[in-house]
Amino acid sequence: SLAEAAHSPRLLEAMAEVQSELDEVIELVPHPQEVLQRSNDQHRELVALLRKGDADGAAKLIREHVEGTEYFLAGMLPAAEAD
Repeated sequence: SLAEAAHSPRLLEAMAEVQSELDEVIELVPHPQEVLQRSNDQHRELVALLRKGDADGAAKLIREHVEGTEYFLAGMLPAAEAD
């Protein structure tokens, strides 16, 4: 939705490509309710920040969201793969 709102064909194409690559992986990841709730809350907050024109706040939130996702996914790796 953000790519569409930006009215950037290049961004929309890049996001579609990334999403198609991630779809299969996302299906393999468990989605605990508390993780989904936090993610959805962050998405709503991001939209609110963008509507207010708060680019710095939006960038900070996206960074936190990506880092949190990375932390969650890293915790799912078997110990042997983490080494």
